Amino acid sequence: MLTCSQCLHANARGLKFCENCGCSLAKVAEAERIADESEAEVMLLEVKKARGAIGLVAILQTLFAGIWLVTDVIDTTGMVVVLGLGAVFGGLWVWCKSNPLAASIVALLLFATMHLADAIADPSTITNGVLLKIFVVVVLVRAISAGLKHREFVRERGMA
Repeated sequence: MLTCSQCLHANARGLKFCENCGCSLAKVAEAERIADESEAEVMLLEVKKARGAIGLVAILQTLFAGIWLVTDVIDTTGMVVVLGLGAVFGGLWVWCKSNPLAASIVALLLFATMHLADAIADPSTITNGVLLKIFVVVVLVRAISAGLKHREFVRERGMA
């Protein structure tokens, strides 16, 4: 709604003049557009926080693959899988810059699937790194929630 600065009448978006008094709504519409863009940008920043969590997973996957290989915790096949997941998360990290909502959804699904499969294969791994697992899941869920709100906001305001 555009509120006329002259008579304070609430006008529908898209009108050029106040329905009540005929005053121009150009300045009000411009101020509203700037406010909407600012609000959308703040929402988008929340979504982009997922990029840090995705990057962290990529780095940790790669780091642990090296540590586990040196300490004989995993065999070559296991190392390839762990490094492959690190590379996938690295790709998601890159993708997150241009499409944070989709990258966050894919990252959350992959992260959950990865740890679920690990827990099924070896139930003793469920508690390994539980705080880190919770942190990554919370950040990704918040990013997805913010991304959905951002998308709805942009559509609602006709900004897309």
